[in-house]
Amino acid sequence: MKRWSLGPLLLLVLLPLSQAARAAGDAEALEWLRGMAQAMQQLSYRGRFVFAHGDRIDSMSLLHINDANGIRERLRSLNGEAREVLRENDNLTCVWPDSRQVIVDRFTAANSRRLSPIWVPKDLQRLQAHYRFSVEGRDRVADLEAVIISILPNDDLRYGLKLWIAEDSKLLLQSILLDELGQKREQVMFVQLERIQPGDAVLQSALPNVDPGYALVQSHTGDNTATVAADPRWRLAGLPKGFELEAAYRKQRADADGFVQQMVLSDGMSSVSVFIEPATEGALEGATAMGAVNAYGLRRGEVNITAIGEAPLTTVRRIAEAVFREEG
Repeated sequence: MKRWSLGPLLLLVLLPLSQAARAAGDAEALEWLRGMAQAMQQLSYRGRFVFAHGDRIDSMSLLHINDANGIRERLRSLNGEAREVLRENDNLTCVWPDSRQVIVDRFTAANSRRLSPIWVPKDLQRLQAHYRFSVEGRDRVADLEAVIISILPNDDLRYGLKLWIAEDSKLLLQSILLDELGQKREQVMFVQLERIQPGDAVLQSALPNVDPGYALVQSHTGDNTATVAADPRWRLAGLPKGFELEAAYRKQRADADGFVQQMVLSDGMSSVSVFIEPATEGALEGATAMGAVNAYGLRRGEVNITAIGEAPLTTVRRIAEAVFREEG
């Protein structure tokens, strides 16, 4: 009598079940992420959090107001230099007391990520091509019940995230940035967070204290030169999968002739900036890192190309090497 092996038959049955379970887990996690993205923009709230990166731990306060006048936000450093970042809809203002500067600029996804450690998803559909999502369990942060959501990459070209989302309000309570080896590189954790109703007293507290001795600077690059159109001859080829060009522009160099061209690339979560400028002695050649940020520089003819971003070194290097100048 012939005996049948159940192994292959069980695989045929269990494989669709496991795929269905993963799809259900992805859908639940995505629903939490959609709720968080909506809550972080639409609700009004204030709180304090710690930001651990490299060998530093910064304490910061956040005030976010959404009312009939739009979105206003104030981010303050509570230790070290008393830095403040203020957003009023599409306008961004930074106050740097040590250098006595007030820097104004337009609010964009690129500079908001650079100035604030808090990440809010903008395009979840785009992320689905390169990340997988899951609900990891429950926890408690800042005396609030939270759901833990994992966002892990499908390859080693990008970082992952774990997010703690408040069960009731859907506000972000904690985030941990994981490198390509799964090691913690940065952490944001609220120690106090509460919803508020917008009011005159709260709005008044969002105004910075500046005296006439502060210098006004028109750009976050630290100079007053105007942004001009990017040189279209600088192109990119062979980018890591998922990374797309989101912005490109040039600025006059503050201390010399010529321009610095900047390109901003992203996969929807990880972001890398590329700087192209006339070659100078002492420019970065090779790799360096600071916390979760990797940088890679190379010289190509008469220019230096430097890529910097919160992404694995392999990715940052490949982006720098993808830059070329189209002649003709």
